[in-house]
Amino acid sequence: MDSPDEGGSGHSDLSAGERFSRFTKRNVLLTVVLFSSSLVTAVSTLVTAVVTLNNSRSDWHPAEYRKLRELHAGYSIEKFREKLGVPAFRIPFGTGPNDDLPDEGYTRNVFRPRQDYWVEVISDPTGRTVTYSVTSCRADFQPTFSFRGGKETVGEFKEFRLALNKTSMSEALPAKRGLPSSIQAWFAGAGGRAAFVGRVFDVGEDSDYRQFAWGLNDVCRPWLSTDSKADSFSVWESWYVKNRASLEAKSPLPATAQRETDELMARSLINTYTESAVDATLTRFYPSFIGVYRLQVR
Repeated sequence: MDSPDEGGSGHSDLSAGERFSRFTKRNVLLTVVLFSSSLVTAVSTLVTAVVTLNNSRSDWHPAEYRKLRELHAGYSIEKFREKLGVPAFRIPFGTGPNDDLPDEGYTRNVFRPRQDYWVEVISDPTGRTVTYSVTSCRADFQPTFSFRGGKETVGEFKEFRLALNKTSMSEALPAKRGLPSSIQAWFAGAGGRAAFVGRVFDVGEDSDYRQFAWGLNDVCRPWLSTDSKADSFSVWESWYVKNRASLEAKSPLPATAQRETDELMARSLINTYTESAVDATLTRFYPSFIGVYRLQVR
């Protein structure tokens, strides 16, 4: 009597798995190929998981954003040191572009926690901070800040938000609201090449008796635009030269100049946010230039 393997008569009694097993035993090459394929798939899956985990751990942005968002003017200088480390620079107030002001014991504390951004806080003799300013140096570093901007309805306050290197100067405070604000600009003389262009905002009680400012500080370049990767510094510098007399006199810009200003502001992405402590005024501490003064931190 023939065995089930002889003549093939017994194959119909085998399961599909048994037939596949006998087939692969007779085809070593196929077995190797299948094993290799399974191994490659497993390794690929493992590598993807490891890369994803490492990326999540190495993305430092969220922690930095949270740190900057939780700090405010009015906190002690020790609180800023706790979050940002030791200041890279301590500069007596009343030097630089505002050197005509008395120092009165105030100090500029300039932090550089990472190469991606700068922080400056001005502290009084007791260690209380009266200003807090952040400037981002990278297009992909976009911390978000919020501030009260007046009453939306009776008893309710409108909160505005802006993100550095993402929000344009005109988006930070919509013109249609008609809220009080002023444009501030200052460019150093030939060879200095230090500059700031921005807006200062204050509505008293409706902003918690704080002042806020945002704009472009040239400690970080290029000045980014919504429609171009080119540095807009020279464009703003030309604008400043043409309108310097009106700006210094704090008089309204001519209609043609206002249109150009509006267009520039709509395109220009903010790289600096600044706030004052309660009952402190930014115009006292930053009458012409807001934030880190580049020529003092070279």
